Amino acid sequence: MQASLVVKNPIYEHNSNPSQFGGKDPELFQHDKNPSQFGVHIRTVRRADKRKDREREITRERENERERERERERENEKENDNEREREREREREREREREREREREREREIERERERERERENERENER
Repeated sequence: MQASLVVKNPIYEHNSNPSQFGGKDPELFQHDKNPSQFGVHIRTVRRADKRKDREREITRERENERERERERERENEKENDNEREREREREREREREREREREREREREIERERERERERENERENER
């Protein structure tokens, strides 16, 4: 954004050819040498700089927020993984408990079978 300027310094009045300044607009080039006569332009530049700074700040804030959101997602995913692992561990423990119960039931069945066998033996002994 450029402001139209009236150049009062005779040194600069004849410098209307941008090619003298490497193709740059002389107003943009000269304010570095003599800021007082380009006050309007400098204020415009400063406003633009402030706007750009604010835009960069907003961009940084958004990026930081996105990074915090990604971090929260990673934390949640970690917690979910931990919860799934705990659930699998509980399921494995229940399965081991069921297996132990089946083993105890087999033992009891074997014991009952032995008991019946002893009773049969006793019956045979009693018949003789």
